[in-house]
Amino acid sequence: MLMKFKTRLKSSNALIDLTPLVDVIFLMLIFFIVTSDILPLKSLNIENPQLKKDSTPLTTQLLLVMDAQQVIYLGSKKSIVDFSSLQSDLENEIQNLKNKMEVFGPPLF
Repeated sequence: MLMKFKTRLKSSNALIDLTPLVDVIFLMLIFFIVTSDILPLKSLNIENPQLKKDSTPLTTQLLLVMDAQQVIYLGSKKSIVDFSSLQSDLENEIQNLKNKMEVFGPPLF
């Protein structure tokens, strides 16, 4: 003997009232705002690194210019005419910049 069960269609007539949820959220917000003013703020004493007065800026630019007459200027040098010496001069200037570079910051462990 088989029983027949009635199947109901699920309808989406369920109403959810969000007013109590909004009330609780506002109460929690007010609580956290009030208690955050009571708690003392803690800070760390950090010493900033001091720069030397005679140190160069941290960003150094290397200027390479070719004018309309195809005269090449590299940094403060003028008239590097041949391209074969350009590569060696560029490498020398880059090495000079690396030797002058100073890095300031926290110690790395």
